Amino acid sequence: MATFDALRKRTKQLSERIVKLTGVEQSIAMNVIMYAKNLTPPSNPDVIDKVVFIAQLCTRFGMSSMFLIDIIFESLKVKGCAYMKLEEYVRMVCVFLTTDIEVKIDFVFRCYDIQRDGYLDFKEIYTLLTVSRSYS
Repeated sequence: MATFDALRKRTKQLSERIVKLTGVEQSIAMNVIMYAKNLTPPSNPDVIDKVVFIAQLCTRFGMSSMFLIDIIFESLKVKGCAYMKLEEYVRMVCVFLTTDIEVKIDFVFRCYDIQRDGYLDFKEIYTLLTVSRSYS
């Protein structure tokens, strides 16, 4: 079991990585981390399961499209598992909170790159535009 100082150190390191990746303020990153830690199961404090993820996106962000929620979850989850790492969840929330448009664009492309090949093909772009159109 980790000591309190070790946990604080890991949390601070996570916060610094999130700030570097998303451009949010340190205090925002720390608040999101503390909130997210309350969402994890006691047996595995570093993961967010799909049910919790869906509930958070619906209640906290007002998302109602299961299609979009599934696309986001699939892009962030651990391959072959029904959960994502806490760090990925925190990063996603901070992407929603950042004012840096490039960070947001990178996140959207990462979500819609269904084949995970680093490119968006015609089908992936079609899916992106079709879903976007229904929300405009």
